[in-house]
Amino acid sequence: MNKVLSRLMMAGTCMAMSLTASAVEQACSASVQLTNYTPGICYYDFDQQTCTDTCATADPQFQSACFAEIDLPCGLKEDLFANAAGHQQRDQYDWVHISDLLSYPALQSELHVLQQELYQTLYEDYLTFPAKIVFSEASQELKKQNFRFDMIDASKAITTPLNDSGLYRRLSLGQALEGEVQTELDTLHEKISQFPLFSQTEKTNLSNELNTLKNSQLMFWNFISRYPTASVAASRVSLLNSKLLNYVNGLNELSPEKFTYMFNKSALLTQSHDINLRLCQPDGFQACYDAIANNDPAGFYLGKDQRLTYFEEALTLLAQEVEALKLSFDPDLNPGTPGAFTAPDFTGFINEQLTAYSSNPGLDTLNKLESAINIAFLQQGNTGLELFEQIKQSTASHIQGRAFLAPVEYKNPLLCSDFNNLDPQIQQIQEELAAKVAEGDAIFEKMNQNGYSNELLAQLEAIVDRILELERMSSRLFSVDRFTDDRKINVLWRLGDSQEVFNSASDQVTVEFVALDGMFWMPSMSIQLQQLMPSIESVSTMQGSLLPAADGRISGMRSLNLSLRQSPYAACSPANSELKMVVSTTNAAGVKTRHALTATLNEL
Repeated sequence: MNKVLSRLMMAGTCMAMSLTASAVEQACSASVQLTNYTPGICYYDFDQQTCTDTCATADPQFQSACFAEIDLPCGLKEDLFANAAGHQQRDQYDWVHISDLLSYPALQSELHVLQQELYQTLYEDYLTFPAKIVFSEASQELKKQNFRFDMIDASKAITTPLNDSGLYRRLSLGQALEGEVQTELDTLHEKISQFPLFSQTEKTNLSNELNTLKNSQLMFWNFISRYPTASVAASRVSLLNSKLLNYVNGLNELSPEKFTYMFNKSALLTQSHDINLRLCQPDGFQACYDAIANNDPAGFYLGKDQRLTYFEEALTLLAQEVEALKLSFDPDLNPGTPGAFTAPDFTGFINEQLTAYSSNPGLDTLNKLESAINIAFLQQGNTGLELFEQIKQSTASHIQGRAFLAPVEYKNPLLCSDFNNLDPQIQQIQEELAAKVAEGDAIFEKMNQNGYSNELLAQLEAIVDRILELERMSSRLFSVDRFTDDRKINVLWRLGDSQEVFNSASDQVTVEFVALDGMFWMPSMSIQLQQLMPSIESVSTMQGSLLPAADGRISGMRSLNLSLRQSPYAACSPANSELKMVVSTTNAAGVKTRHALTATLNEL
């Protein structure tokens, strides 16, 4: 994907790289090799034994998803490529590694580099980040081995949505995907035929291996697509009714408060198919419903099967949330000792940056202080909010997504309603803390516009003192662990309007902006999304992951999914309650459409 350092970014986010001439120097495109640690939790909880960088031996011609194109001042690019440890060349391809950018001296003043360093410093005792590496080129033998693995993994990723369509009897969806799947598999064979490190025999063997794997990878689809459609429809309805029964049974096992919340949330199922979900008794906490029926077999594939596929997507997420609520932490049954759990050293963290600014007032130290406060207390700063509002003006639509709680390794998530009720003062402290951080952002705005003054510094110091006092009060009150992740949040957006048709065309989808955890990310930044925001575990469509480059394909169901790992502190902060994104879709004709996406995260 193409990343461009725009004039807005250069001026608005301290990304001038401390070089005045860079803002006007001619830009040159730089190809950058990314990391892609899998599973996605590796950016948040790195384990050297289980985490693998699938982009470690990537080549831009054959694994383009592992690369980004970033525009840099030409002089800077020339110096970077001449000195980078991860610089590689092959034929007309010339690239450096992302670690080269993050360690390059002229880029150290960029806001996103400061944000990453501050975030990792604050949470170094709570999260395990991937080690900073000095990249070195892999051997040819390792490149050959990994290319084979990449092609096999890509084949599986391409065929999985179609095979799942067979497994779950989603005949209409499978028919929409079938042509695109074959096109993408043909592309893999073309890559194999061009791979320069393979002999002709090795190319033939790998192509044959993929053809053999294709038969097993599409086993369910090959079976269902040849089966009578009436029988497939009957089986489809039966499977969905089993899922629906399990969901309602789980719903009926919840406590009254949780039942009421999930019963009301289940109304979103009606957008796709009405099961007449209702209370069995007007004053009770048991749900009844009408099972799905196929009353019109002839018309089943003229819209109903499509609607049921969207229905199933929502039902699956709702069922995961019910399971998480069953596991939720009950403070009444697990009374702890207030102040018994540790917290990050907010006082030392903030005061260090405040002292640095007081001693040496300037744009760099001011931005670092502002970033430290916003990251510590999860407040989206002035620059991020302004950028989102400006980008949103060019969007075709604003889509409100839905967030769903999901269990994490059978941990017991502390619901935000319980979090705020642990002590009568907590809600008040949370609200005042958010207000004080917002006051601080207003002072930072004045300092950015008017420069340093003793009066503004005194106002800021008073605000910081109160913020830190409120956090110390919180630490004394809480009788639970606030800073260990205990939940996953799955966010769903639907970019299409119709639930009765599937899109057989494959469009490019690109993430252009994300704001979360007191930070913001744009593709013009010389850092990956997960490196800056490690709580993001995945961003995907039905066609696969958009990571690491925040770029991919979307077809069939035009659904976009994002998954987060969160602690109670991050999940229940009023300042961190809304996720903001902007994505663009580009069709085969080159027509680009932008969408502003938001989602409320702490609903319960």
